[in-house]
Amino acid sequence: MQQKIYQLFRKLPSVLMAAVFLVGCADSTGSAPALPSRLIAPKFKVGDDPAWTGKRDGEPIVAQVSGIPIPEGRYLRALKSAASGSDPRMILDEVVADEMIAQQAAFVSPEGPLRASVSVYQRALVSRLLRERLVEVFHPDDVPIADLQVAFSNPQVSGKFNHARLFTIQDYQWICCGGDAKSCAAPDVEPCFSEGTIAMSALREALDLDTPESEDIPLLVEKWQAMAPRLAYQEYDFAYDDERQMQRGSILFDDNVVRAAVATPEGRFAEKVVRSGFGLHIMYVKEMLPPVRKGLDAPEVRLDIAEFFFARFQQKRLIDYLVTLIPFEPFRMLKGAVPKGSRAERPRYDVVLYPETMTEALEADARLKEKEPI
Repeated sequence: MQQKIYQLFRKLPSVLMAAVFLVGCADSTGSAPALPSRLIAPKFKVGDDPAWTGKRDGEPIVAQVSGIPIPEGRYLRALKSAASGSDPRMILDEVVADEMIAQQAAFVSPEGPLRASVSVYQRALVSRLLRERLVEVFHPDDVPIADLQVAFSNPQVSGKFNHARLFTIQDYQWICCGGDAKSCAAPDVEPCFSEGTIAMSALREALDLDTPESEDIPLLVEKWQAMAPRLAYQEYDFAYDDERQMQRGSILFDDNVVRAAVATPEGRFAEKVVRSGFGLHIMYVKEMLPPVRKGLDAPEVRLDIAEFFFARFQQKRLIDYLVTLIPFEPFRMLKGAVPKGSRAERPRYDVVLYPETMTEALEADARLKEKEPI
């Protein structure tokens, strides 16, 4: 999640900067308050003043460069933005080096005080605004119920909180036919079942003496084939309706297999070898999830959805804010967020936009959605 938020911050400041720092502002009636048309960046002077060091009252110092302190917060921010596994000492050296370069730049400047780049300062302010609005004052608990309802309307989402009993089965199989009347009537099928009954019964006894862990079951097929030459392995899931005592879903399994699985505790092998229409089975119940019936009235459901899709809710919050700042007609993605009304009722602004940055932001958002499971 932190990576998603980082990418959101990295791609969108220029878009929001174009909307916040405007050339001029007035609606069609001239009644809208004027916004600043220029941003005057602060002047920095080398010294131990907080305007240069950023040091807060009582904040510890991690280093000094020519008597100028480097506060702990600056070092911690550098650590946080560094790659995983970076040497903390090397990060401190880089912070010290940056301070030395900044002081030297101030020393050689004929004008004396440094003037921050307006574009750099704008980006810093926009990034700070994004962090405040999307992280510091916006948490999963703050996601509006209307947004949660949209997510919950997706059957794949609501199905997580509304389902019958779910089983995950690991199945050692001895297959003799395809389960249909024609293939199972072949003359070699019944001898296959007879041989399999002996071999799989012996294997079931061996499993009682040397019971494997769940993750090892598929890895031991070759070992057990010395005892049961036609042994195969399959893992599958099915849903079972306890009230109606029947399977649910589009893919239905043999009734004998299902009944044996339902009667077996989670984390155990079925007590006996099961004969199906296809062959013989030794089943292990890998996982069993009890039936669930929950809606958005359950606090844990709301929180689960809000946390899982939080990056998307942050993006929507950003777009909702953007539509109050920039003209929406050129942006189809923003039209749905703007209330209906006459053009005279909607604010108009003169804005400098950066199309390349907007394109990069949309492409990054598309890549995130492709990576996220629904």
